[in-house]
Amino acid sequence: MGVHVDVASIGISDSVGLVESGDIRVLAITAEKRVGSGLVAEMPTCVEQGIDMTFVNWRGLFGPKDMPEYALRFWEDILADMSETPEWKDACEGFGWEIAYQDHEEFEAFLESVNQEYAALLDQIGMLRVRP
Repeated sequence: MGVHVDVASIGISDSVGLVESGDIRVLAITAEKRVGSGLVAEMPTCVEQGIDMTFVNWRGLFGPKDMPEYALRFWEDILADMSETPEWKDACEGFGWEIAYQDHEEFEAFLESVNQEYAALLDQIGMLRVRP
């Protein structure tokens, strides 16, 4: 009987249930250091295993291009308040997420820097396509 091996790249929070059920084993996470608590905190990092590589999995909320200012302020206030609740802090701890709330201006600057990083990587491997 042979050994069957599949490799997948998924977010930490997406893997928790699969690890608990025994369906998968996490080989490494790409965080700089171990994160979270419980099962998540047991997941080794690439760096610990001699692979000098990190990658941050981030999430953001996007609205329509012409979103009215009042709607933008509403969602910004709601999300800022939510990020301070004990429930959100507990969820972040359990999933190994950092609390990194950004308002729309900070998030736009973050996205611009991420886009520049991705463009540089794609250019380096010859896959950068310039949009018309």
